[in-house]
Amino acid sequence: MAPGRRQLQKIQIGEETQAQGTPATYFSRARVAGGMLNDNRSIQVVDEMLGIIPGPTRSYVSSADGSISLSGTNLSPQQLPIHTANCITGQTYGTLSAAASTLAVADGVKTLTCVTTSPTITVSASTTRTVGDVIYSSAGVYVGTIKTTATGTSFELVNYASATLTGDAYRFMTAAQALTTSFLYDFPLPTTSFPNNVVSYTIQAGDDFEQETTTYAKCNGFSASGGSGGAIDMSAQYMTQAIRLGVLVAGTITTSLASTAVTGVGTTFVASDVGRKLYTTDFIYIGTISAYSSATSVTLSANALVALTASAFTIGGFSVTTIPTPIEDLIFARTRLYLNDVATWPITTPTPVVNSFLNFSYQLQCQWTPKFTGEGYQGIDPTYSFALMTNYSVGGDFTIEHNETASGQYSASPVESLKYAWRNRVPKIVQIDCPGSTQLSWFTPNATTVGSAATGTISITSGTSAITGVSTTFASSDVGKDLFYSPSAGVYTWVGRIATYSSATSVTLAANYIGTTITTSAFYMLTVTQPYFPVAGQGPLKTYTGVSFRMPVIITQVSSISDNGGNDIVSVQWMQRYNNDAGSAGDVRIVNQIATIPVAG
Repeated sequence: MAPGRRQLQKIQIGEETQAQGTPATYFSRARVAGGMLNDNRSIQVVDEMLGIIPGPTRSYVSSADGSISLSGTNLSPQQLPIHTANCITGQTYGTLSAAASTLAVADGVKTLTCVTTSPTITVSASTTRTVGDVIYSSAGVYVGTIKTTATGTSFELVNYASATLTGDAYRFMTAAQALTTSFLYDFPLPTTSFPNNVVSYTIQAGDDFEQETTTYAKCNGFSASGGSGGAIDMSAQYMTQAIRLGVLVAGTITTSLASTAVTGVGTTFVASDVGRKLYTTDFIYIGTISAYSSATSVTLSANALVALTASAFTIGGFSVTTIPTPIEDLIFARTRLYLNDVATWPITTPTPVVNSFLNFSYQLQCQWTPKFTGEGYQGIDPTYSFALMTNYSVGGDFTIEHNETASGQYSASPVESLKYAWRNRVPKIVQIDCPGSTQLSWFTPNATTVGSAATGTISITSGTSAITGVSTTFASSDVGKDLFYSPSAGVYTWVGRIATYSSATSVTLAANYIGTTITTSAFYMLTVTQPYFPVAGQGPLKTYTGVSFRMPVIITQVSSISDNGGNDIVSVQWMQRYNNDAGSAGDVRIVNQIATIPVAG
């Protein structure tokens, strides 16, 4: 067989939904540019006094684990949740935004039954579900995504169901709706306890010549960095259990040297196993799966090379996968830096650093401690039984122009400067927003979401910000609320967000109204959550995709003045810490159009 080629290398990741360390069944390709599995097994040579130079070949493996470093990849809001779910919290599916909550509709009076140990869902009456349809419970909990278009009462998801339901009046949205709707992934950094719900992964990696597999992968950390004129880079590091050609899976198989048939008992073969390789528990090659019949029956591409009778086995090679889409590269030119004094968390209107932000780096390191207990022996590899997170740290730096933000010499208040904060140990809140360019629906105004009309009528001229009311009852507490009106039946248009209150009949918007002039119209007033990455002119209706790093920090160093092409700059190093006034240690927030992270389990 020809040697392997770099262009045919790939890495596939699967969530271990049944138990950590139990091999995943379904996989997704990782959109990365570099990184292969490293086998870190420790081989000990036994020293004996046998009168022989230099001694015999006696040796043993004292421990076996592995690692993989995923690097050379642009930061993407569609792929970052893979790493954050594995090292911060176990959130593997996105929270419905206000837009999505109104798009997910009931399937008539049909009900749904499913369990978390199977990818099959059952509907109470015949219906048609299309590939990519996103299924939710009646309470809005993500259940799964339809794998194949079908009509009937039984459907297969792309992964195991995320919830156990019995006779639930489920809801769904189409794939097209999901791809224009915002899903939120919010990963708060832990403060009073270590997260116990982070997921573990099975990783397949290799090329066209050889593929290796490992289990119980835990993210030791990820980093992001970017600067003027380029994309934002991302890398992630994982520790894993022992690396092998195959992993031990459930059930036993029977094979014959004169047959291509493989008969299983208690096995869980799936259609995506076609192309994978079967091995004995000692990793002797049995054959390659060429066809799938059922969970207990597959066919090899040639007669089995090993005869087995009701024997345990391992499976390796690549599962059948497609390339995850969409994917978006975040670029530095759209990135924003915000600096604030510590106040009530979160900062609703962070203060931007304008025309000064030049580059940044962000590093999150998780200290996972592998535990090599007595029962950790897997086949021929003494690997770790479980892993505990025992600490984590977040730090980074950014470079800005040498101006009032850096030194504060000419600032109205020197406490605003980073140099003052550093020298006087004043904590700050740093927020680095990395929005994408894809616009998604954040809030959908309709009869359900806007509710009942407010008291009175309003008028406003296009291109102005003054609202004049008749019989209205505006109050100072209405500042920050959003106004809508209905130009025609069933249509609701955003007018603007109230910025200032003057009287019960007079308020001013935060920005000029850009629609058609409104004259004595009924209106609706409600509080809509501000998007993480608002689209200019769209208010709370639209958001960009993106990633936001937000944390209370201590400034640990402000560099001496250096220059970039003769322009003076300074670099600022920071360390994330819990802040009692803020009551938080920070978070990582992600907005994308993916209902679940692209890792099936």
